[in-house]
Amino acid sequence: MRFRTCLPVVFLTATVTGLVVLVAGAASTPSQKQQQQQQKAAAEALKKATDDAKALESQAADAQKKLLELNTSITAAKQAVVDATKAKKALEDALVDSQPSDSDFGKARDQFRAADKDYQAAQKTVKASPEFLAKLEAARGAEDSERVTAISNLKKEFDAMPEIAGPRTAVQDAKAVYDPLLAKVLAADPKWVEADKDLTDKEKTLADLNRQFAAANAIVNKAKAAKKKADELLLAQQRQMQSQPTNPGKTSAKRP
Repeated sequence: MRFRTCLPVVFLTATVTGLVVLVAGAASTPSQKQQQQQQKAAAEALKKATDDAKALESQAADAQKKLLELNTSITAAKQAVVDATKAKKALEDALVDSQPSDSDFGKARDQFRAADKDYQAAQKTVKASPEFLAKLEAARGAEDSERVTAISNLKKEFDAMPEIAGPRTAVQDAKAVYDPLLAKVLAADPKWVEADKDLTDKEKTLADLNRQFAAANAIVNKAKAAKKKADELLLAQQRQMQSQPTNPGKTSAKRP
């Protein structure tokens, strides 16, 4: 005589004419059909992920090669921008210095330079004073949560000091007169205009190379992500197969 139970994961033992019968409850594992459906879905997902990874593999190889080439080009383009900036600045300085002091531009230039010199000197004097140095040391020594605020407040206090605010205003007023005159002098010089255009072109070239680098790098990263996804799905499928019982719901019998 055998007894059956519908309770999950319950083993019922009964002795019948010297025979011990163990009935394993099958409710703890999916049915064979469900397992087949799960395996099919996992296999399809794995195939799609693998196909996606393979499709991107050749693109990633080309992109990786392009990244190496772009690295060299970007390094050269950066140096070209640096050189063009220096050349433009040298022309600008020469033009500014060559203007006579009795011209409108010369007067504005000299006034701006004098105001800026006074402003720099005022900042240097205040920053070297014992009082300011003590406040700066206290701000830097504040607790981590308060240090940024303390330094920011000290900067605001520094900017508001009369010995700083006065010279700064003088520089701003002088600059407001000087800048429009400077723009006219520079725009009237063909060599400076050409240097300015050359710098702009080189900056555009560098920006374009950086965009190409970002696009190629995105392809490489996309391929890496696709391969990682395929590897993870493969590992998950292997673990699922290993965790499934060989013969679920099997009834075993043995004699005592």
